[in-house]
Amino acid sequence: VGASHADIVAYLIKLACGRRLSERPATTVSDPSGEGLKKPRLHLLFGGATSERQVSRQSGIFAGLCLSSQGFDVRFVFMDRAQRFTEVGLFQALHHDVEEIEQLIADKAGQQTLAAEARRVAPGLPGLCDDPTRHLAVGPTQELAQAVAAADVVFSTLHGGVGEDGSIQ
Repeated sequence: VGASHADIVAYLIKLACGRRLSERPATTVSDPSGEGLKKPRLHLLFGGATSERQVSRQSGIFAGLCLSSQGFDVRFVFMDRAQRFTEVGLFQALHHDVEEIEQLIADKAGQQTLAAEARRVAPGLPGLCDDPTRHLAVGPTQELAQAVAAADVVFSTLHGGVGEDGSIQ
């Protein structure tokens, strides 16, 4: 029919958002023009406990960036080997491998240093975003139910194990 893979995935997610948003309004976020917009908040699950966690990280980054470009408010939610979930910023998600992401989640002092530096340089980057620390933030480690509670839609890029056996779905 002439639709790309990305178009089909975006269409399916928009359908799911439509169902979900009829139950609950989407999160209000600001766009660069300063106007408030309704954007579906999408929690993207990646990482995991299997040997496929590195592939899951790659799939998660690709899907998250594509969905962000389609107007979704994407939040990366990392699953560790104990099947606990932590919302991480794009800065952490873009690291080379899952073990580096785990180290960044554990490094509370490093997180504070990054946040302070982001606030320091943000005034020199007007219009970049309302919250200069958003893509650097690390949320609390939680169980699945709490990690996805604030989402309008959850998109899983988990590979192997619970990502494919139906238990997360």
